[in-house]
Amino acid sequence: MSRLVKWLEDYVLPVANRLGQVRWLVALRDAFISLMPITIAGSLAVLIKSLITAAKVHLGWNTFAFAMQPLVSISDLVWRGTFSLYACFFALALGYQLAKNFEGNRLAAAIVSLSSFSLSIANYAKVRFHGESVVIKSAFDISQFSTTGLFTAILFGS
Repeated sequence: MSRLVKWLEDYVLPVANRLGQVRWLVALRDAFISLMPITIAGSLAVLIKSLITAAKVHLGWNTFAFAMQPLVSISDLVWRGTFSLYACFFALALGYQLAKNFEGNRLAAAIVSLSSFSLSIANYAKVRFHGESVVIKSAFDISQFSTTGLFTAILFGS
């Protein structure tokens, strides 16, 4: 066991230490950490809704699921306020953390980060209408605001 610890200290720890000093990666880490309460709230909402749905489908507790329907509606609202807007929150947090690390104006950086992320979203949306795929031009595809747009938020938020 001591050989493993020595190898980790000799080879892995210096690399991890150098990576921990890169300001961009520190800002990325801090942005994810600052969004932890939003992540926990959204995860609990998804968990509650999934447990109620599983009780109805797999256990046959239809009465329980019917009684818990208001809780499912609340869970949907919490999801819409957390994971549905996660990429927007992340773009704000990343811009703020980068400005904090580079000692700039934090509010301005957060606003510019969110604006550049919003401008990166396509100006058309594909929707299904009566079984056909229809492209709507000059529309804002809000699905990119959720976790599907997280990579775009990392690119344009920095």
